[in-house]
Amino acid sequence: MRPPTSCDTFVAVQRGQVIFGKNSDRPRDEVQNIAFYPAAAHSPDTAVQCTHITLPQAPQTLAVVLSQPAWMWGGEMGANEKGVVIGNEAVWTTEEDGPPALLGMDLLRLGLERGGSAREALEQITKLLERHGQGGGCAEDDPSWSYHNSFLICDPTEAWVLETAGKWWVAERVKAGESRNISNDLSIRTNVDLHSDGIHEYAKAHKGWDGEEPFDFKALFGGRAGRIGSDGSDVMCGRGARVKSLLAKHDPIDFSASASILRDCKGGICMHGGFSSTAAQISILSPTKPCLHFFTATCHPCTSAFKPLFFPSDLRAPTDSVTPRRRCWASGKQADTDTLWWAHEKRGGGRGAAEKVQELENKYLREALRLRDGGSVDERDGLYMKAVEEEMQLYS
Repeated sequence: MRPPTSCDTFVAVQRGQVIFGKNSDRPRDEVQNIAFYPAAAHSPDTAVQCTHITLPQAPQTLAVVLSQPAWMWGGEMGANEKGVVIGNEAVWTTEEDGPPALLGMDLLRLGLERGGSAREALEQITKLLERHGQGGGCAEDDPSWSYHNSFLICDPTEAWVLETAGKWWVAERVKAGESRNISNDLSIRTNVDLHSDGIHEYAKAHKGWDGEEPFDFKALFGGRAGRIGSDGSDVMCGRGARVKSLLAKHDPIDFSASASILRDCKGGICMHGGFSSTAAQISILSPTKPCLHFFTATCHPCTSAFKPLFFPSDLRAPTDSVTPRRRCWASGKQADTDTLWWAHEKRGGGRGAAEKVQELENKYLREALRLRDGGSVDERDGLYMKAVEEEMQLYS
């Protein structure tokens, strides 16, 4: 299992709202599309085919929007109709890789489809993790690339960090008024609010824990992701430390601050090269107003427009208002070259239209904030696709 070197995710739990942001850093040529899956009821004998394995389907699944690598069943980040948002991170742990099982991206989608709150999504993910495990190839062209996962799970009122090592897991609730980020290193030390049954006994038997010292998940299970200074202090990966410092610099965290952080090329948060930031998401979650999500649906947020998306009013109907033209996720990464992701690539990653792209983002941000406080259902339903079509024109 080669060390993961990708993705940065953060959350800010503020009075009256929760702000989420993530850059998905993946192989440079891997298309990532925005896909809507409507809410549905399922018969008792229904099965669901995930990326590598098949599971019994839940009786009811919620409507979800995913930022989804074109070849896999799961997603890198996304949201559901209840305002739950999840982003995952690859982590390196001391637990051995298992056989093909659930990817972290599959667990993310399953949590969104089955969890009506952040806590419910966390419980669904951990239940499925314990039952089915995690593992299998995480890249279409490199089945040997496999990793364990951490998750940032939030809704309009709270946020959780969930970190895993094999089938073992711990979770930390983010305190009100605080910001939190995860970036490929395990980050939960002794601040454990929830954990898997039997993890203390397992740590005593297999990790050298004496049961007297505080239980330190990162130190015991971290491997490469458990880097700790000689004085016992955390050693974060460079990007993780950079995100943490930028979060501290902005008060409060809003859309502008979130976009600025995700566009930080100097600090490596907006990643370029063989691994690149192939998509990005920002979500503004409110308990009293419609939740508002922004997706780039294109590579490199530094040259991309964050486009606003409200969940459609008809949650059970397939929609063309999210993914343009064909259903890209079912057809392979190099297909559907008429989608926004490829149009952006053909125009030099957006660099040839950078000023107009920024103008488009500003225009639709203003419109989204207006519609969040009022406006018609039809206007909200069509906003994302309207922005996509206008951006496509910039690249034609």
